[in-house]
Amino acid sequence: DTFPQKIGLHQTHHNLSHATDHQGQLEFAKYDLFLSEQIAYFLERLRSYSEGDGNLLDNTIVLFGSGASTTHNSRNLPHLIAGGRNMGLKHGSYWRKDGEQLSNLYLSILHSLGIPVESFSDSTGRIEEAFFTYPSV
Repeated sequence: DTFPQKIGLHQTHHNLSHATDHQGQLEFAKYDLFLSEQIAYFLERLRSYSEGDGNLLDNTIVLFGSGASTTHNSRNLPHLIAGGRNMGLKHGSYWRKDGEQLSNLYLSILHSLGIPVESFSDSTGRIEEAFFTYPSV
């Protein structure tokens, strides 16, 4: 929770995520930019290593989620799914569905990996949209 302070910001992650004052929101934007730059660097590094019939990113699923919410629930939290081209993920989509459980995303990732668990936490089912390819089990 103190990571933002380690990069020169003045509040903890939790306090920044609830900031309503101008300075707090500016610091949270700086922190968000820093995290976005780090994930971009990580993804580029994964892509730079050849592996099998692609690169390391093609053979890895990376989930980058945001803890930016005004409440303490898992609604309306943006997530980025990267990589996994050789693991059943299709790319180039933006998806939003109000009321969808975040745990359904996790369940869907498991199913795309061929792990046929029935549920994950409070999931209600896997996401049947066009960006997952599910193997026959």
